Amino acid sequence: MQDRIDGSKLRDNVSDSTSDDGNPDDLVDEGWESEEGAEDTEDLQYTCLFSDDNFPSLQQMLEHDSTVNGFDLVAEVRRMARNGVKTPSDADLQKDGFLENEEYLRPVIEDDVVLVSVDEILNQAAALDASQGNGELQQNGTTASTAEARIEDKQKIADLEEQLARLQSEFKSYKEMAVRTLDKRWTASNQESNEISPVVGTSSSTALDSATNHPSTFASDDLNTLNESNLQLDQNTGPDSYFDSYSHHTIHETMLKDTVRTNAYHHFIHGHKSLFINKTVLDVGCGTGILSFFCARAGAKEVHAVDNSSIIQRAREIARVNHLSDIVQTHRGQIEHLHYSTPALNQLWGKIDILVSEWMGYALLYEAMLDSVITARDLYLRPASSPSTPDTAGLMVPSHCTLHLAPVHDPDYLSETQSFWYEVYNLNYTPMVQSADFHTDAVVRDVSPSTLCAPSILLKTFALQTITHADLEFRAPFSFQLSEDIESLDGFCLWFDAFFLPPPANMRRELPRDVDGAKWKGPGVAFSTGPKGELTHWQMVWLGIDRVTERVGGTGKGDETVGGGVAKGTGAGDETTGRGKGKMPPRRLEEGTMIEGTVSYSKRKEKRLDERQEREAKRRELEILVEWSVIGTNEEVVERGSQMWLMR
Repeated sequence: MQDRIDGSKLRDNVSDSTSDDGNPDDLVDEGWESEEGAEDTEDLQYTCLFSDDNFPSLQQMLEHDSTVNGFDLVAEVRRMARNGVKTPSDADLQKDGFLENEEYLRPVIEDDVVLVSVDEILNQAAALDASQGNGELQQNGTTASTAEARIEDKQKIADLEEQLARLQSEFKSYKEMAVRTLDKRWTASNQESNEISPVVGTSSSTALDSATNHPSTFASDDLNTLNESNLQLDQNTGPDSYFDSYSHHTIHETMLKDTVRTNAYHHFIHGHKSLFINKTVLDVGCGTGILSFFCARAGAKEVHAVDNSSIIQRAREIARVNHLSDIVQTHRGQIEHLHYSTPALNQLWGKIDILVSEWMGYALLYEAMLDSVITARDLYLRPASSPSTPDTAGLMVPSHCTLHLAPVHDPDYLSETQSFWYEVYNLNYTPMVQSADFHTDAVVRDVSPSTLCAPSILLKTFALQTITHADLEFRAPFSFQLSEDIESLDGFCLWFDAFFLPPPANMRRELPRDVDGAKWKGPGVAFSTGPKGELTHWQMVWLGIDRVTERVGGTGKGDETVGGGVAKGTGAGDETTGRGKGKMPPRRLEEGTMIEGTVSYSKRKEKRLDERQEREAKRRELEILVEWSVIGTNEEVVERGSQMWLMR
């Protein structure tokens, strides 16, 4: 798979420097210190609480009262602090002249020095509390860190119990599937031979148990049948390169350092705290837990952070050291399956107030994580109270994403990536350019806005409140009018914008056709990953047109394979349209030329079903097909093309 790029490749983000304003509370009247210094020079006398005896220090007076009179003032202060002190009732406070009555303000002893030493008494009480508290903890063999360790141990035990329950459930499902598969095969065999089951007098379940103890009794065909079944096991039970790739700190460092991405979530969550206070939140694909912690600090009552990689252990530790473990609960596993083995989540079906996730991939849909988010939404998000009040449903964060496309003329990039291979150390390396994957792979790169030769268009709006699984494979039309003369159409550029809209704007099914996340002035927060916005770790996706590969094997109707797709001609002998054998040549296009066509998104089809890990990887890869026609200023079609790119 293609990991998200290293953060060092981002443009340097210039952030506004801020300076702390002066705090009036930090300013101390200069006169106080001098007056206190003058008092220190006086001979202070501390009078006993039970007699007229005077002492030169507060400590001597306290010791006298404790030993002679049996009264420990510090201990009494501690007791009052622990048990609370009776305060005047509301009725007393409402009586006329209550607070003006000097009865509550006049000291028993005039000019009593002990009254001005209250802070010292309180400090002694606090110190005694701390020392005794530490002594008690040591005596009981329990320290604060040990208590935290116990909490962590309990969490680990709970996680292990969840994992055990999940494994038991999966084994049961696997066994049932195996039984059905063997029954089917044996039944088919019996029908053909009119014979009884191979294991006489034994149910298929018992036969399976026996076969499990003796693997040789399984025919290879039986194992292949099981491997090719549609049984969907939790990917956490075996090695999975996709989830493993998110176990390393470098990818999370890259994402956290992407200030465009992270600040958008932070600004929305903390700028709309009223939406989060006392709410229950689900974070799908939480990673290190940063979004969960934002929600917790914004006032969420309960946050469930879910991730299927081992990074969830770091998220749990980060929650603990930041004293957020009582709010943020972590769960490891795929959100599609966790409800089977996690009672805490099973009880939250239809009760989650907010679902937050950073699910966006390259070209928006690479990695297919949006499928998991939609499943989580349908399982857990609180539905609307009635069809007439859809805005009462739970909130999706972000609420919308938009996919954008623009044509590109970038001769400098082509020179760097293609011309390089024409001569390498005085050797002809052109076979590298002509390799199958050179032009069929979508490339993640920073596309300069100066290379866009027409205004971009909005291909599709993804409204997270209502989008379905079926909407993730689509075909969308486009139409461009060149804003300048270009030597050739070199390719297309894809990117996405993300929008965080509060209710009721979050329920919009469509956004304006000219919407731009980089210039958003509407409600909430937005950002763009396009060429005209600040660079993000997603960058843009470059779809380069293959004008190098020799096209062979046409259909005779002007259709020739080009870079995994088809280049279509318009008439016999018309070389400029790509008809016939040979390359699809570049063509100079004038300002005002129209480029029309469609973009199709589809998940890469599975070709091998005997390896679950490869099957999962293929499911997350993305196929992007662009079909286009170039219409000259004289309204004649001068080029038709069709090319498939693979996002992997």
